[in-house]
Amino acid sequence: MATLRLELAILGPAVIFAGVFALDFSRLLFGPAWDRAAVVAMLLAFAGWRHVTGHTTGAVLLSHGRPDLQVRWTIYALAFSIIYFAVGRPWGLAGVAAAQAILETGGWAIRHTMANRILNLSWRQFARSLSPLWMSLWSWPRPWRATDSSIWCAIMSS
Repeated sequence: MATLRLELAILGPAVIFAGVFALDFSRLLFGPAWDRAAVVAMLLAFAGWRHVTGHTTGAVLLSHGRPDLQVRWTIYALAFSIIYFAVGRPWGLAGVAAAQAILETGGWAIRHTMANRILNLSWRQFARSLSPLWMSLWSWPRPWRATDSSIWCAIMSS
């Protein structure tokens, strides 16, 4: 858990910053014609934030002699990614990114459940250990974006 907290403390703010300011950076670097790409970047940043904590589960499975679970999960994850793609496809690239960002939350939960069982760690203990970081990471960009409607305009127009 210490490694997980450290990675979340270091990488979490960077991923959230990238997502919150994707539209601003896109306009600064490429101009307003790239607003739709910024929406995709925002959605992928949400998915990336979960990967900051999700990738550690593979190390847990392998270090505890369960490569079979790692292989099984990898097969499931590949199948799930096809489903995410199919669900989001009718709405184009932003739909695929949104489907992956939202639906992969279920995959994240399954993966952590497998690792937590091996570690004899309940979800309550897991959440209690990470909740201070989760709360601080999700609250810090809000004051900067409280009145900025450009994100919502970009999302709605894509």
